Amino acid sequence: MRGKYFFVDNSLEPYRKEIWQIESILFSGKSEFQKIDVVKLDKLGKTLFLDEAIQFSEFDEAHYHELFVHPASAVIKPERVLVLGGGDGGCVRELLKHESVKEVIVCEIDPMVVDVSKEYFPQMANSFNDKRVILEFQDAKKFIESDNSMYDLVLVDLTDLGELSSAIYNVSFYSLLQSRLSPKGGTVIQTSGVYFFDDDAFSVYSFIKDLKKFFKFISLSYVPVFSYPGAENSFLYCSNEYDFSNLRLPPLSFESTLRFYTTQYAESTFKLNSWIQKKLNKANL
Repeated sequence: MRGKYFFVDNSLEPYRKEIWQIESILFSGKSEFQKIDVVKLDKLGKTLFLDEAIQFSEFDEAHYHELFVHPASAVIKPERVLVLGGGDGGCVRELLKHESVKEVIVCEIDPMVVDVSKEYFPQMANSFNDKRVILEFQDAKKFIESDNSMYDLVLVDLTDLGELSSAIYNVSFYSLLQSRLSPKGGTVIQTSGVYFFDDDAFSVYSFIKDLKKFFKFISLSYVPVFSYPGAENSFLYCSNEYDFSNLRLPPLSFESTLRFYTTQYAESTFKLNSWIQKKLNKANL
């Protein structure tokens, strides 16, 4: 932060800096794991930063969370769900709208993220008060290694692709995760940008090649989120049962209550432009 402006430190894009005008600083602290800031920004409203990288804003967090949760939940109709990360409660809030969901396990490494979210983003974090939700505070990799439970759906809402997250975005981790899925289950993985990382050591395209070893179907959903750097964001849908890129998504009974999601829009996120499709073809997807 410098005066009236917040300088976003996005290590994935060293060639670009983003600067947001500050209305007020609501919280600034450091946990055992990371620096945490809650800043009210012009246009975006209250916004969460971890290590000066934007996580979400009031303005469009629902865009991210609705498109993350509802397509897979509508198809799989999960009873048991595991959320890796997601300490802000946004994914949990959307999951609990599905009548099929009976239990949600949230594995978040940093208790302070949950505490800060409860105070400053209750519209998201109040979801943790639901009796169907169980919070586990530990490292996602260690949790998967020690947990023998089976899940219908796993949402991976962790740090962005990159060298620092190589312990998560690798073959051994997803081999183990796949073994925790029910036969008709699936996982949705937040995979950030798709345009400028294809030559990096860790990119969505090289990641897809690894995932193909464990999942029959992998579908990329491109969901631009305005408050993210370059408005870039994507999700990978992995399953041995469902090919989401060629599915007609079931309508949601509560669709009219959502801010951004419609069934038609969700289906359109799997229809990719030629540039992205060519990159995916190189990854044999």
